[in-house]
Amino acid sequence: MLKQLARNWKLTRAAIWAMLTIALLPLTRISAQTSSCRTADANSARLLEFVRFLVTTTDPVQTRIRDSLGVAPMAASRVSLVTTAKTCSSAVAAYNAATNSVGRPRNVHLVSAGKTYAVFDPDDRGGEWSVTLFFDSKFKFVRSTLGP
Repeated sequence: MLKQLARNWKLTRAAIWAMLTIALLPLTRISAQTSSCRTADANSARLLEFVRFLVTTTDPVQTRIRDSLGVAPMAASRVSLVTTAKTCSSAVAAYNAATNSVGRPRNVHLVSAGKTYAVFDPDDRGGEWSVTLFFDSKFKFVRSTLGP
């Protein structure tokens, strides 16, 4: 009888571990997807070009746009593509909060310009328009821009 109880306990324990593994597997997949930044491609090149233009422009109209986005003037060399997992995860969480889509898996392009971040999700389009969101250094939403 003790042998049968021990055997049943082993089977029960194995079944519990199997159910937990199956139940938690989607959560690990979602968290991995949520913190994903895309690598360099044509979209990131356009985003880098746009942000570098913003930080270096002296045109009065463009400087007002830059200021409204929370971007400071600086050398173009201070603008860079970010791919670190922790920063990307923060960017995705902030993007989702700003767009009322909390928990949505995303793969974004993230550009740093001093104390400002520009986040672009090429899969999040409004028809023919794409959206770039700007955040401060603590990923507080500042403003968004629309572009083709």
